[in-house]
Amino acid sequence: MKRGSMRAAVIILVMLTGYAFAALQQESDSTANADGADSVRSALQDKVDVVFKRSCATSGCHRGKNAKVGLDLEPDKMIEGMVDKPSRQKGSLKLIDTSDPEKSYLLMKIRGNKGISGKKMPIWAKALSKEEIEMVTEWVGTFKSPDIDDDSEKETDEEDDRDD
Repeated sequence: MKRGSMRAAVIILVMLTGYAFAALQQESDSTANADGADSVRSALQDKVDVVFKRSCATSGCHRGKNAKVGLDLEPDKMIEGMVDKPSRQKGSLKLIDTSDPEKSYLLMKIRGNKGISGKKMPIWAKALSKEEIEMVTEWVGTFKSPDIDDDSEKETDEEDDRDD
């Protein structure tokens, strides 16, 4: 092999190795971010369980087979019953909306926002404190779906329009 060809081959090999390393590092960073979000959610989950168990998942309210509006807020059923599930009071809203957590009906109910059906929750127990509402809000935010690049969607839509 000629000296120039050898040099070019070495340069290409170094570049490919660099690209491979960068891709592995990016994958590692993504996994670490997901693990970090899961650990934050887990820590908050323990606190939310305590608050909901005391204030919401009580006899005659959101516990057991006859839970109000079919919403069981016991720790082992809470997530499955709320994440991306429609509210039975406002079907157009999700209890925990992963695409826009601030629009979650759960948050609207514990804050007493306008537009809710019925009364602010909890009705029969002491209202959640400001700190508890903030903690539940942070917990709901941990369910947010990864952002979609809006610019790439717009470009695709514009390209589709040009094709017509």
